[in-house]
Amino acid sequence: MRRRVLLALGAAGLAWLAVAGTVHRQAAGADRARPLSIESDGITAYYPRAWHAAAEGSTIVIRSRRTWIWLASYGTAHAGEYPPRPEHFRLKDEDRRFQACGFDFEGWNLTFTDSGQVVQAIVRIEAGEPRSNATELLDRLEIS
Repeated sequence: MRRRVLLALGAAGLAWLAVAGTVHRQAAGADRARPLSIESDGITAYYPRAWHAAAEGSTIVIRSRRTWIWLASYGTAHAGEYPPRPEHFRLKDEDRRFQACGFDFEGWNLTFTDSGQVVQAIVRIEAGEPRSNATELLDRLEIS
């Protein structure tokens, strides 16, 4: 009898581990399907629910534990001096540089125009974190 109880408890434990793993995977997928948004000065950004965002003036900061994105809108004054927004953002190793001016980390500085507005994105991604999380967020930006 005691052996049956132990086997049943062991089986129940294994079943729970399988179910808990499935529930966790579903929650992560739902997180991407229902992003949060933040808007400031003509920039609307959509980000995963597990991330954090704050807006101050014409800047937005969006971050996770290992990714950090700073966005700023500079208006229309110098729009002709910067390239148009790319169809898809790419964060290439050869474009990674030390970001000074108070940032003090290695990352990417992307300045582009969209809807006549100049927008700057400074991106920091820690080693081992996929760049696709940041590029997906940048690709989904709405500029008005």
